[in-house]
Amino acid sequence: MNTMSDLHHLIQYLCLLCATCICWDSAQTIGGESNTNLDNSYFFYQRPEYPRDCNEIKSECRSSSSNGVYVIKPDGYSEPFEVFCNNDVDSGGWTVVHRRIDGSVFFNRPWEEYKKGFGFLSSEFWIGNEKLAYITNQANYELRIDMVLSNGSSFYVEYNAFRITDDWGSFALNSVGEYSGNESSVITYCPPGTIFKNVTCEPIQDTEVFTDCYHAYQSGHQEDGVFTIQPSEWTGEPFKVLCNMSIDGGGWTVLQRRVNGSVSFERNWEEYKNGFGILEHEIWLGNDKIYYLTKQKNYELRMDMVNLDEDAYFAKYNLFRISDENSKYQLQLGVYDSTSTTSADSMDQHRNQFFSTPERDNDQIGGYNCAGYYRDGWWYGDKDGSTDCADVYFNPPNIGTTTYPYPYWQNLPGSNYLMYTDIKIRPV
Repeated sequence: MNTMSDLHHLIQYLCLLCATCICWDSAQTIGGESNTNLDNSYFFYQRPEYPRDCNEIKSECRSSSSNGVYVIKPDGYSEPFEVFCNNDVDSGGWTVVHRRIDGSVFFNRPWEEYKKGFGFLSSEFWIGNEKLAYITNQANYELRIDMVLSNGSSFYVEYNAFRITDDWGSFALNSVGEYSGNESSVITYCPPGTIFKNVTCEPIQDTEVFTDCYHAYQSGHQEDGVFTIQPSEWTGEPFKVLCNMSIDGGGWTVLQRRVNGSVSFERNWEEYKNGFGILEHEIWLGNDKIYYLTKQKNYELRMDMVNLDEDAYFAKYNLFRISDENSKYQLQLGVYDSTSTTSADSMDQHRNQFFSTPERDNDQIGGYNCAGYYRDGWWYGDKDGSTDCADVYFNPPNIGTTTYPYPYWQNLPGSNYLMYTDIKIRPV
């Protein structure tokens, strides 16, 4: 017996032999992330079969009436595993599949981690789609979602038939059933002219609408912030943009920004078309909006970046414009500004290239999908007849690291790997 795991399994075996209830201090983990500072215990079942879920644990053993970590084994699953059981809510017996409390566990994860599960059962975790599929396909399950708002008020919703498919079915949400809950006091829609804020619908304070951030700057708004704009030929509703009013004379409309990788940029064509992210944090404004912005006048471009050495650089161009969706958002880029600090015009390869996403390969490199390789959206294209996709790419998923693929600017004075990026435009 060389490891704690060996001792763990031996006590399970002895427990089954002697048919007695035994408690075991356990590191509560999912997906290999251990937490050895816990002093909770879970119950080993006192019959040869493991319980299939938390409801069976609660109903068949008197020692299992409190919240805690227990061992279950759903029908057909290869090995028993630990789950957190909640017995405080609505008669108890709930198998907890997800919990978030304070942001201490990172939830921006790839497919395999969501499949296997991650986090700490004592705090924040995702149980794992594979386990969840086995659990929900052995019986009819109801689903309860509990939520707490920023003001401390709480509410829940319930569905009476929750089930997901297996890995072959991409863990599709197969059924949720009928809805019930106590959410009636929660605002779900705010009428025109108002915005959801402080758990109420409050009047929108900024009634001014500008054509871009430079227009807002000229109107006296000279502090960084979020403003409402409507480009001259934009036919949709006015939309919010992040304006940088402090750098290089101000009036810059931010098109792209990445800070720490908390927003996934591994998106499809429609998402890059419409935009995504959080304006004050990490964003892609949206190719349609960028098209209408740059169509209304001539814009200069500034691309700011910070590399892994924590050195800041920028590159400026005297013209930036993209075409519409029918023309695949083709990039028109002007002359590289000699005041730039990147030391080289690494965007040269991207001039006149079409925008690509993993499922829309527009890079014109035969037999190769650059966006699929880098897992993002960008103006990829051929360089001197080679399959060298890019010298610059700001949107790959692994920002702030040397794990490939990562945001990159070739020929920087220091490290080419980036931990911060920011793309913005201003009228010339």
